[in-house]
Amino acid sequence: MYHHILRISQIIKILTEQFPVNKNPIEMRMGPLLMEMEWAVKQLLSILEAPTLIKENLKSVVSILYRDDEATDPLMRAWVRASTWMGSPKLQEVKKAQKMYESIKEELKNMVPHVEAIFGEEESRYIIPPLFRPKKG
Repeated sequence: MYHHILRISQIIKILTEQFPVNKNPIEMRMGPLLMEMEWAVKQLLSILEAPTLIKENLKSVVSILYRDDEATDPLMRAWVRASTWMGSPKLQEVKKAQKMYESIKEELKNMVPHVEAIFGEEESRYIIPPLFRPKKG
């Protein structure tokens, strides 16, 4: 799990350094979410590096990370769509940011088995959004 969080941390750092690209209203809504994701990742790294794992702290911050992703996802799609439609001169930067964001989603997906191993399948249902959980049945 630590490896996935570290990778997300690296990606978010790059994203936030390049943000905002077009300074439009969608970016203004995405900015605070990316900042909170960055905060959550830093918290998770410190929780995972601690000598004793406090599951409640881990649960809380992992939940924040997944919920921020849920809120950011439709904004990211709208941002790419609007930037394309408006013929943004920085469209390449937008597309690059989209690919980085997709990498974050992939890391979050890869974290699911680790979260389930720590909290169990039942409890992890309240931490991991449905789109990330494997389909049963």
